[in-house]
Amino acid sequence: MKNKILVFFLAFFLAFFCVSAWAQSSEKLTEIISSETVTVGQIAYLAGTCGQGLDENEDYDTALAFLKDKGIVSNALEAQDEATASIAANIFMKNAGISGGLFYRIFGCDRYAFKELKNIGLIPQTVDPDMKISGRDAISILNDTLDYAKD
Repeated sequence: MKNKILVFFLAFFLAFFCVSAWAQSSEKLTEIISSETVTVGQIAYLAGTCGQGLDENEDYDTALAFLKDKGIVSNALEAQDEATASIAANIFMKNAGISGGLFYRIFGCDRYAFKELKNIGLIPQTVDPDMKISGRDAISILNDTLDYAKD
């Protein structure tokens, strides 16, 4: 009888722990999705957790520092800066390992990453490179970039 009670409490504790860990990452995704304009830190968090091995419980500053260490993000960017479509394109292209066209391979800058993703069709033609993007748009571009990289 004591063994059954112990197993029950262990199972309950494990279930509670798993649900709380899932809720933390779910809160960040909900925050990003509901953002009208995402920050560079949020973009770094999305890129870091989708393919770079960043723990989902890390904050945005840590995510940005993590990607800076990997050479994916420019050292000039700060986590609280608003992300433009071209910044997101560059981070997502480097994250997915897309080599891009000739000018992107030579310069590796935001402008040519944006042009590449726009020419491929992953960014709509109506989007401007300096446009601030929403959380939904950022997640859509990330998903499309990762799908394109798989093919």
